[in-house]
Amino acid sequence: NVGLTETTETYLSSRLASTRHDYSKDAPVIEPWELHKAIQGNYTFYVGAAKAKEIDAVSRVPSIEPLDSAKDGARWILNADTLTETWQRKLDEKRVKAIANFAQTSESNSIVNSIILYIPPDAQGVYLDAESGQLSFDFNEFLARIDVETHHIYRDYTLEGGGVPDKDHRPIWILDGQHRTRGLAISARGSELMLPIIVLIGGEEPNDFSLSDAAKLFTEINTLN
Repeated sequence: NVGLTETTETYLSSRLASTRHDYSKDAPVIEPWELHKAIQGNYTFYVGAAKAKEIDAVSRVPSIEPLDSAKDGARWILNADTLTETWQRKLDEKRVKAIANFAQTSESNSIVNSIILYIPPDAQGVYLDAESGQLSFDFNEFLARIDVETHHIYRDYTLEGGGVPDKDHRPIWILDGQHRTRGLAISARGSELMLPIIVLIGGEEPNDFSLSDAAKLFTEINTLN
C-alpha cells in the first residue's frame, strides 16, 4: 500500500471518483509546506512544492458534469457562490492508472506541471502562517473517526447511509491536476515525487480568491487551455 503511513490503506474509488484512505492507528502527521507569497494584479497566492501523497491526502475534487462550451462555463460562474460541492469533471480512472504506470516504470519519468489548489473559506484543519508562508495541517480536524469493535480507524471519506450522501472530508480543493495527483498517489515511486503547487486562499478580503474567482479560474483552465 502507498500513503502517508506504513499502515495507510489507499484505494482508487470509482464510486467517489477519487482516491480514499483508511488510517488504522492514529491520524497522520505531515510537516508544514513551505510556501512563498506571490502577487499578481489584485490577488495574492502562494507557490511551493509538496509530495504527491501529501497533496492527495489533503485534497478533494467536488465534481460537475462536463462543460461543453464557453456558454456552459459562463452560466456556471454566475452561480458559483452557491455551488460549493460541484467543481470538476469526474475522474477518468484509465487516465489515472496510466499516470501511475508512467511514474512507476522509469526513474527518469517526471511530471513537473503545477497542481493548482484552493483553500475555501470554511476549510477545517488547514492553517496558513502568512508571515512565514508555512501551511500546516491537523488531520484530526477533518478526518472521520470510525469505531470498529476494539479499535478505531480514521477515514477521509464516509459512504452513504441513513439518508446522508457520500462525503469526502479533505479540506483543500484541486482546481487543476486531479489526474496527476491521484495517479502519482497510487504509485509507490510517484507518491514520493515532489510536485510544484500553487495555493489560492479563499475569502472575501481584497487580495483573496472568492468562490466565484476560483470558479472563473477553473473554467478558464478547462475551456481556454
